Amino acid sequence: MAVRAETEDEPTIVCHFGMTGSLRCCSPDTAFHAHDRIVLTFEGSRRLCYRDQRKLQGIRLADAAAVGRILGRLGPDALDVNWMQLRQILHERRGAVKSVLMDQSVVAGLGNLLCDEVLWRA
Repeated sequence: MAVRAETEDEPTIVCHFGMTGSLRCCSPDTAFHAHDRIVLTFEGSRRLCYRDQRKLQGIRLADAAAVGRILGRLGPDALDVNWMQLRQILHERRGAVKSVLMDQSVVAGLGNLLCDEVLWRA
């Protein structure tokens, strides 16, 4: 899943968390973690840590054109799709259900583990 944080001026911060990435808000006295890849320190010494044990994706600084290229290939966020929209999306596609669900250009934010769980419950 990609997350976008706009700044006052360009560039924009684009985060891709992959399976293990996360943002952590830490106090100044919190020890650095071995998997903290990027640490931003703000006024008041609060820290925002990008933590990812796998180093698969990361954070990019991007101008407006690059943000469009990065996010433009993604389908709608899975949390924003209702049942009728999902039904229409799946109706228009051919192939194995799991492959279609995991295709980020169809619906963004569904990974292998979540798709396995959803299909098992279905």
